[in-house]
Amino acid sequence: MYDVDVSALQAVLMAVAVDGTALHQAANEARAGGDEAAGQFGTAEGVAEAFGVFWAPRDDLGQRVASLVFRKADAVAEAAQAFVEADGEMSSTALRSLAEIHTGYAPPVSRPRPGTPVE
Repeated sequence: MYDVDVSALQAVLMAVAVDGTALHQAANEARAGGDEAAGQFGTAEGVAEAFGVFWAPRDDLGQRVASLVFRKADAVAEAAQAFVEADGEMSSTALRSLAEIHTGYAPPVSRPRPGTPVE
């Protein structure tokens, strides 16, 4: 049988969720800051355009990373739940199978020995 410490695993996943939430909030702030910076170039249109070209493919990077953290934590939680359920099913099946095996004493079947006449 596997020994999955569900409460410890749950504690780790909760810590990951807290960190993932903080990461998501920081990503939102970074995105807002970048968007705000894009509008701060005034009449320097060339600089504003260059910053826009730089910023556009990166503005959601933090959200993508936070999403990845949550998806990975969810995958670990699902896998752990599957292991716990499978372990319970295997234990139940093994116990049922063992209960069906007759292990009580039964006297040996009388069989004639070779070379002994049968009566």
